[in-house]
Amino acid sequence: MSTPADTAAIADVPAVLRISSGIWLVLGSLGTLWTLTGLLMVLAFSGMVAPQTYLPESIGSDAKTAPALVLYLTLASAAGAYFTCARAVRRGKPFVRPVITVIPLVGLIVVVLATVAAFSNVSARSPTAAAGLLAAIFLTVFSQGLPLAGGLVAAALVWLPSARRYFRRVAEVLPA
Repeated sequence: MSTPADTAAIADVPAVLRISSGIWLVLGSLGTLWTLTGLLMVLAFSGMVAPQTYLPESIGSDAKTAPALVLYLTLASAAGAYFTCARAVRRGKPFVRPVITVIPLVGLIVVVLATVAAFSNVSARSPTAAAGLLAAIFLTVFSQGLPLAGGLVAAALVWLPSARRYFRRVAEVLPA
């Protein structure tokens, strides 16, 4: 059971953790917006413009919509993870530090794989090969690179000395 003094000690969240939490909230909001926009485009481009046609079997009828749905549902789960991480950072949960360190590293792997996929899909005989390649790099950097950079900054902030003291203090006050 924690005393009011213990609760007051925990309430003093360091500025670096407030910034890190804010970054995760922004990333989660952007991920949610990106997911909703993408799902709307998938539904619109697969012919589901009338509310009566959104049955699950109509979603799976076009083989090209399945990978897009998996992508956007994965983005939705990532956005949920960002919100969870933001809350756990503010509360000083010790499990969140390694988790938010791994998330940007996985994002880095995804960016590299997306860039390689963009390079491999551009045909050398295509008249728009150069423009297609530059557009693919541009979209990869701005759609995945900027959130990755934000995640790396937020992950670095939770390992700073003031953040480590806060996580240690919360662990002592509220043992698991």
